[in-house]
Amino acid sequence: MNWKNWTGSATFWKTLPTSSFLIFLAAVFCLFASLGFILDSRNPHETGASQLALNVLVRSLFAVCWAFLGVRRMFKSMIPLAAGQMSALWIRKTSQTSFAPVF
Repeated sequence: MNWKNWTGSATFWKTLPTSSFLIFLAAVFCLFASLGFILDSRNPHETGASQLALNVLVRSLFAVCWAFLGVRRMFKSMIPLAAGQMSALWIRKTSQTSFAPVF
C-alpha cells in the first residue's frame, strides 16, 4: 500500500463538508438496511414484522457507527463497539426465541 495514497484518502475525509458526510452515513444506513431486510426475510425461520424491523434497524445503526469510526480514524473506539455489537446481537438472538411471529 502506498503511504501517500492513504494519507490523501484521509485528507479527503477530513475536508468533507458535514452535509456530505451525513449523506454518506445515510447511504451506509440504507445499504445495510436493504441488505439486512433481504437476508433476514429469506430466513427459513419465521420472523415477525416487528422483529425484522428491529433487526434491520440495529444492524444498520451499527454499520453507521463502524463507518463513522473508520472514517474519523477512531480505531481505539472500535474495540468497545465490537463488544457492544456482539452483545446487542446476542441479546436480539436470545430474545427472538421467546416471541411468536406477527405474520
